[in-house]
Amino acid sequence: MEDYQWQEFVHGSRLLEESGFLYGLGFVYSTELDDHLTLRPAAEIFGGTVDYEGQTVTRLAASTDTNYFGVKVECDLGRRYRSGRNLVIEPFGGLGLRAWTRDLEDTTLSDGTPASGYPEDWVSLYGRLGLRGSGELSAQKRFFAQAGVKAPLYNRMTAYQSEIGGQDLTFHPGKQPSFFAEAGVRTERFTGSIFYEGIRFEQSESIITIEGLEEFENFQPESRADLYGVKLGVAF
Repeated sequence: MEDYQWQEFVHGSRLLEESGFLYGLGFVYSTELDDHLTLRPAAEIFGGTVDYEGQTVTRLAASTDTNYFGVKVECDLGRRYRSGRNLVIEPFGGLGLRAWTRDLEDTTLSDGTPASGYPEDWVSLYGRLGLRGSGELSAQKRFFAQAGVKAPLYNRMTAYQSEIGGQDLTFHPGKQPSFFAEAGVRTERFTGSIFYEGIRFEQSESIITIEGLEEFENFQPESRADLYGVKLGVAF
């Protein structure tokens, strides 16, 4: 379970904010190879409905809900170093892919005008670099922690505005690094942890569309997501 916040900015001013809880289910597998190398694949599905508070380009307030559903897949390669008191340090690097649908529901603007929502498909491929470690708390309990940085390699967002009478547009939001961290406790059968994950996109390049005699500039604004959550797991 994670407390999710999504914000978009134009020229430093916040255009909209979404907040609420998302829920996920996933797995992590870790194995030690030759020469203390480690391989750690992980996969997760997530989704939920969050509150949307924003405004139109004409500054009319809009409130609605946004539905999320997505997947995240990551795979890291690391190397373990062991020291006294059963302490393990593991630098790692890897790749990740996060793909999700963001579906805005219909609403009514502050002046009473109806406004139609539409779905967006997002894909972000990124590299990961970080450090994780663990240590013994007791004979049957260990603490663990990890932290690192994500560097986007490829971003894409498609807005399906044809569902509201417009044109489908595909943007490539700008690449901006972000951070992640997790800390928790592991027993022989169970794990529990708290985590943070950031997602950052710079403003995309503009796409010009023409409707009648008018030209419109379209772009994906600077976007930021912050996820704070709790993970509970069972070891097999």
